[in-house]
Amino acid sequence: QTGLLTYRSAMFLLTSGRILVVSKRTAGQVTQQGFTIVELMLTIVIMGILATVAVPSFREAAERAALRSAATDMIVAINTARAQAVAARESINLRSTDNADWGNGWTIDYPATVQEKDQNFVPKNGITVVETGANQTTEFRATGLLSTALTFQICNTNLVGEPGREITVTRAGRVTNTDFGGC
Repeated sequence: QTGLLTYRSAMFLLTSGRILVVSKRTAGQVTQQGFTIVELMLTIVIMGILATVAVPSFREAAERAALRSAATDMIVAINTARAQAVAARESINLRSTDNADWGNGWTIDYPATVQEKDQNFVPKNGITVVETGANQTTEFRATGLLSTALTFQICNTNLVGEPGREITVTRAGRVTNTDFGGC
């Protein structure tokens, strides 16, 4: 079967499963340009296979980014609470949001005398946060010192066999962020 279609300045000749482009300027000569439907389908199948290989690695990259983001948020909260305590010359608390599980989030608790509003940090789903000393609240004193040293272990349950992050805070407020292999 043969069919002739026109679109703008070109004519398309459909014949024997091939799409041929026939220019109006060369209407007397038929040149074969284009590709067959089989070639088109093969290209789509190959793109589908490549997509199925690429999607899991994108997912893992997103999970690693969520882990780094949670660790960064914890460090920001620690540094902010310490700096605000020194600036306000008052004690400021960093605590787990629900006073039970750091994995549900953490809050910088400002006293009523400070104009700042409490700041909440919520990690993404799959992120677990454990404070190894079982402290649910820590106090940053007006001097910038902590009431007790802290160690947070942050893992992503969606990353099997991948290291997590361990954030250690000395009583003087020095923060270190290292790999943690116990996830």
